[in-house]
Amino acid sequence: MCTRLKGLLVLSALLLLAVSTFCSCVDPPRDNPGDPGGSAYSEWHGTLIVDSTGDVGVYTSIALSGDTVYITYSDNSQTVLKCARSYDRGETWPAENITIIDSSTTPRDSSVAASGDSVYVSYYDSGDDDLCFARSDDRGETWPAADLAIIDSVGTSTATNSISLSGDSVFIAYCNTDGYDLKLAASLNNGTDWLSENILTIDTDAGVGPCLVSDGDVFYITYNTGSFIACAKSTDSGVTWPAGQIYTVTATDNSANWYPSIAVNGTTLYMSYYYYDNASLYRDLMFAKSTDSGETWSVLTIDSADQVGEYSSLAAEGDHICISYYNRTRGDLKCAISDDGGATWTKVTVDATGDVGMYTDIAMDGDTVYISYRDNSDGNLKFARSVDGGLTW
Repeated sequence: MCTRLKGLLVLSALLLLAVSTFCSCVDPPRDNPGDPGGSAYSEWHGTLIVDSTGDVGVYTSIALSGDTVYITYSDNSQTVLKCARSYDRGETWPAENITIIDSSTTPRDSSVAASGDSVYVSYYDSGDDDLCFARSDDRGETWPAADLAIIDSVGTSTATNSISLSGDSVFIAYCNTDGYDLKLAASLNNGTDWLSENILTIDTDAGVGPCLVSDGDVFYITYNTGSFIACAKSTDSGVTWPAGQIYTVTATDNSANWYPSIAVNGTTLYMSYYYYDNASLYRDLMFAKSTDSGETWSVLTIDSADQVGEYSSLAAEGDHICISYYNRTRGDLKCAISDDGGATWTKVTVDATGDVGMYTDIAMDGDTVYISYRDNSDGNLKFARSVDGGLTW
């Protein structure tokens, strides 16, 4: 899953209010699903509060592994990084399943990935301007100090980062704002070692808000150059990034294009981003598509009715695409859905209770769609689930 300038990922005490908009036409969640491997799951869809104690829910990132859903986020009350997990596809979020990842830093902008029982997190220490990494091998129950690492601390301000897994390797794309360079750090042994020789500079022009995805040996990173969105491509598992394979996605103008989020389906790439026009003050949700492995792109506007598009996050399976985003005008969490590869779009409101929808991240598994986000009115971490491809919540 990508994090963004957002994109881009919280809690304090272990008090959990699993309450909200349960749909009355379906069965409620099971009382106590317990550990992974439980049998039937209900068709519950709606929104609920994962944590409501303190000032939580900023910089969220979401990942799936089997029936387990992970959300990492920052707790501004205690300045710690936390991980919440649900063993039943998001139906319940027991307080005992919320753990502290790192309490020694000033964390923000986390990005999470999961495989099997292992959970991998990259994040930014805003106190020391470090890019950090954490790993848990027991589904997020413990985060050993031996598996915490500082990856880059040489005059960097790595606020935005994106983590991705490929076999036994862990990759993190990030921005070094000492020179606003786009960089890629790689660990070839599941995050055990992070060697300086495995840190590459991909673009020296700019690299804000990177989002990293891979399809086999082909890696893509989308990012903001300061005036347009670019897409860098590697065809050898991130070893080399030729300048000739850095492509322009959006035109250069007086706008700022933020929060690029990308998904790959063979040679087809889908991307959402936030368009902010400095002259007209337009704020729109945008979509870009490439059918030739990132070389050329078509762009269209999905939503421009209000000031919309911030914190966009995209997930896709085949031609089915879902984008979560924030409507600043109304303070709502929105979702845009396409079933035809981005040709047509349906837009729905996911949550309109209070000022909600900042710091969204989205994941998809078949027709089930998951969103983590912040309730800015009450300082809560919230979660939404749809079981019909994002049409109803």
